[in-house]
Amino acid sequence: MVTEAIYAFLKPPVRAALWLRYRSRVYGWENVPARGPVILAANHISAADPILIAVVCPRRVHFIAKRELLRYPLVGQVVGVFAIPVDRSRADLGAMRQSLRVLREGGVLGVHYEGTRSRSGVPLRPRSGVGFLVAHTGAPVVPVAVEGTNQPFPSRAWVWFGPPLRFPREEAADHERVAARVAAEVEAMRRRLRRLAGIGEPLGGRLEG
Repeated sequence: MVTEAIYAFLKPPVRAALWLRYRSRVYGWENVPARGPVILAANHISAADPILIAVVCPRRVHFIAKRELLRYPLVGQVVGVFAIPVDRSRADLGAMRQSLRVLREGGVLGVHYEGTRSRSGVPLRPRSGVGFLVAHTGAPVVPVAVEGTNQPFPSRAWVWFGPPLRFPREEAADHERVAARVAAEVEAMRRRLRRLAGIGEPLGGRLEG
């Protein structure tokens, strides 16, 4: 496919550019299953997060991203290759069908389980969408913690892929419970990353939204 060829062509230079910007350190990439459907569920603190996660992941990632990003020159073209655009102003059934298709075909889907970016870095309440995807596909969830992408240049970013979470059918039926467990895992990983990196806690408390 043309899109796959463009993805393979763009991934190395985009990865190099983001490394120059963030001097990224990546941990746990071996936790991403080598084959089969996988959901990468990450926190969201910067517009760069989905592309950074996609280019450091060992597998091809289809990331759900807001449609508004397509309006920006160059950035929109890159997002169009790396992401599934979603219209957040309504229930975007087309984007949901495309996401389910990726997983049912054995691909990797990236989602920001909070639904939007936390500009302060304080965690937002998780949305139930990741639970919906798990319930309808049975795909394991790899929690992904990101730190440092919201810091001014020069700065370093950290990406950590955690061990896969698997949910029995009866547990997956509770979408909010799945989302809460994923969020708790990612936040525990973020706290460990902040200690490792010497980054303080986000200002404003422990939970927003």
